[in-house]
Amino acid sequence: MQTIKTFVCLSLLLLLAACGSTSDTPPATPQPTERTVPTLPPPPAWTEATTALTLDNIAQARELGRLDPPGTLSTVFYHDFSPDSTRLAGLNNELLLAWDLITGRLVFSIPRQNAVQVYYSSDKTELYTINDEGLTLIYDANAGTVKNSFQGHDSYASLSVYDDDADLLALGGLNGEVKVWETFARQSLVTLQTEGGDVTALAFSPDGESLATATSGGKVQLWDWRNRQALATFTLVEGAYAVRLAFSPDGAQLAAGEYQAISVFSTPDQTLLYDLATGDNGTTDVLMYSPDGRFLVNGGLIPNMLVWDTATGDLVAQLPDVGGDRISAAFSPDGDMMITARLDGAVSLWNIADATQQSIPSGDFDIGADRILYVDWTADGFLLTFFDATGPIYTWGIAP
Repeated sequence: MQTIKTFVCLSLLLLLAACGSTSDTPPATPQPTERTVPTLPPPPAWTEATTALTLDNIAQARELGRLDPPGTLSTVFYHDFSPDSTRLAGLNNELLLAWDLITGRLVFSIPRQNAVQVYYSSDKTELYTINDEGLTLIYDANAGTVKNSFQGHDSYASLSVYDDDADLLALGGLNGEVKVWETFARQSLVTLQTEGGDVTALAFSPDGESLATATSGGKVQLWDWRNRQALATFTLVEGAYAVRLAFSPDGAQLAAGEYQAISVFSTPDQTLLYDLATGDNGTTDVLMYSPDGRFLVNGGLIPNMLVWDTATGDLVAQLPDVGGDRISAAFSPDGDMMITARLDGAVSLWNIADATQQSIPSGDFDIGADRILYVDWTADGFLLTFFDATGPIYTWGIAP
């Protein structure tokens, strides 16, 4: 077991310049929390990002703007980017919000109507929200007006997963049923009856043709969902159940994050590859593969985030102090970097391209805020986004 060496830099300009140049499944959605916060200073003038962030230029990244929800500030607890990375939709305590990421303009803000998840359609013309009773509302993504609705699930467990390439929405139920919809066509495609109780996690494979489900009874199932066929059923250790599921980028592995371990399965062989010991609540916040499939990363209430070699199941490194209550992590689209945040703690950038068995070079990323709840990249790699627990969203990138 190796603990990484951390190179804490005084500023972003020193962060990775010396490091060399080379670039899910949500659990039940957290409920929004309203917070009393000081008045924010005026946001900087919005600047459009000009190029993707890479290891070569990350030292030149700076704040390009701040997105401030109107009204009483509260946490943006769920968000989605449009597939072309030009729009951002979010949910806070009161509102459904949409912003233009080219101009920083607030496109609309309307009452949330108890929505707990939001997704963009593949062509970004529609937004889909699901409320805590499984009702799906369909919005015009430019006007913010309701176009249609459907009852997605009658026993909704507040668990969903969305494939924005094919506009496929899977909803998990307290009754063990998983319903798959084609949202753009407003069509219910299949209902799957899982084994072992209420649904606790869901994941589509990268090609959208397979669906993984987990239940409170400790079952993990791999489905050919279009044909309603369970390809494999795995039983976790007694008393365990998966809270997160993740497919590798090539779809060849399925990781199931449990209370104290991660079970990694081969999807072609439908066999267990290995179990990874994480410690108690080691996957509550993070379970994800790197874009190139080399690494599997997990984090939660354990003290350190863990990075695993997916080929061998060996522990590559621990990311010190990236653990505890409410952590977040995201890979850059090219897979060379990873950003992490811990609520009331540091935001750090990690040079994954230079990861070895001994170290992962890193440095603290000073964005001028210390209550970052979520971090994310746009799919085109142009923007890094930091979601403050008090409401604002900071955007960083490369200025003209």
